Amino acid sequence: MIPAVSSRGAVRIGLLVVATLVLLSARTALGDYELRPAEDNPAPLIDALARGDWSQAREVIPAMGLVSIVLRVPAAMLGGGDLEWVYALGALLCLLPCLVLAALVDRRLTEDGRPLLFRLVTGLALVAGPAVVFSLDSGHPEEILGGTLCIAAVLAAERQRALAAAVLLGLAVGTKQWAIIATFPVLLALGSGRAPLITRTRIQAALASAAVALACIGPVIAMNPSRYESVSRSLASAQRAYPQTLLWPVSPERTREIALGGGEVERLTTWEAPFGISRAPATAITLLLALALVPLILRSGGLPSQSPRKSARGSAPAPDALGLLVALLALRCLLDPMNLDYYAAPALAALAVWEARSPHERSLPLLTIAASAAALVAWRVIGDTAPAVEWAVWLAATAPLLLLAAPALQRKTPPTTEVAEGV
Repeated sequence: MIPAVSSRGAVRIGLLVVATLVLLSARTALGDYELRPAEDNPAPLIDALARGDWSQAREVIPAMGLVSIVLRVPAAMLGGGDLEWVYALGALLCLLPCLVLAALVDRRLTEDGRPLLFRLVTGLALVAGPAVVFSLDSGHPEEILGGTLCIAAVLAAERQRALAAAVLLGLAVGTKQWAIIATFPVLLALGSGRAPLITRTRIQAALASAAVALACIGPVIAMNPSRYESVSRSLASAQRAYPQTLLWPVSPERTREIALGGGEVERLTTWEAPFGISRAPATAITLLLALALVPLILRSGGLPSQSPRKSARGSAPAPDALGLLVALLALRCLLDPMNLDYYAAPALAALAVWEARSPHERSLPLLTIAASAAALVAWRVIGDTAPAVEWAVWLAATAPLLLLAAPALQRKTPPTTEVAEGV
């Protein structure tokens, strides 16, 4: 007789099946994953490492760390010359940590007595939501991996597992450098709501995460310093602006004519970031805003968190580090002039986990559903047909997430002596 499968197990098995189906459907959607060297395309390096061609490898390095690259080398060995299967297998390896995170979140929701529908929608948002599909279609499953590692680092920090948090954060930065913005939520979580800004634990965690990140990025730089500098500069100096960025309304429009042959000409409309801003200053602004938020939160006494840590009666509430992570990931999408569809994957995943841990009694994760739907409409329904509408919808999807970092808008909850298990 086949043993019965509990609803808990059924949800987790279902999430695995759905994720597998999503990956298989993305098998022919390689996006940027092609054997053509580019600033953010790891495919040529993965292929060269799989073949043991070190000479070729040093000529095609992208501006990212080794974590997702090394993870996908076995997939390239198994897939052989079939680039579609190489990509699908590699994407599955990048998605596995996200599946583990979804299972842990589902366990927490089960223990909290959340309805099955809430659990299903939350799990699907994590492993097969619109932004996950965007990442797979665009050829960037490493975005999902980086976001998952950032979330896991914050969760580990909330449980005061400083070394685990530091390693996870270092791996996230070693996947893609944008993950450095998760440093602030991780360090914020390593301490009580009234802890000093600088503590020994935070310093040690910062140094450990920097060491791990350097171990993941350093070898890429050492392989070919001049190429790494070139591809990094190319990405940092990009000035094109997309409608899905806060800067778009003040970005000057440019029209180019492209000859199609036979006397036919196509007009292409693009926008340039205003005031000569490129991606590097936009990233710096995001980091500065993130740095400014931390002392403000600490000064306010900390945002109430659903952290599993035990709080002494009468002590200050633990800071909502995961809420800050959601806000910073949304800020990254808002301020990057070349915000792309798959950039939303980490923000929406963090939002889904944050909402799963909140104390409300809703039967559905309404914030996650609304933000995911708005992202889907902005990128797939409206497309490039109505930039102004596209901008407004995207702003509606991301701007509210910044409120999770505003101390004055958070309702303080009394400290508790209970210890929450799970995520």
